[in-house]
Amino acid sequence: MKSAQERCTCAHGVKVYAGVERDSRGRNIPTAVGKLCRWIENGNQQADFFTSYAAYQRSLFLNCDKGHSGMYKE
Repeated sequence: MKSAQERCTCAHGVKVYAGVERDSRGRNIPTAVGKLCRWIENGNQQADFFTSYAAYQRSLFLNCDKGHSGMYKE
């Protein structure tokens, strides 16, 4: 079983993009927009507790930042 520190996915100084491509100069170009949503574990039931992924997935809750959904147009 992983420790809380090993499970932490919130690396400091790291940006996570929903979608990105690189242009010919190697610059990041966004391909997705909108508010950030994350599936969060129930504080007292970790993944190792469940007998199947489906059961684990049903225990998660969706947490979204404030804002509006976005639409990317080219």
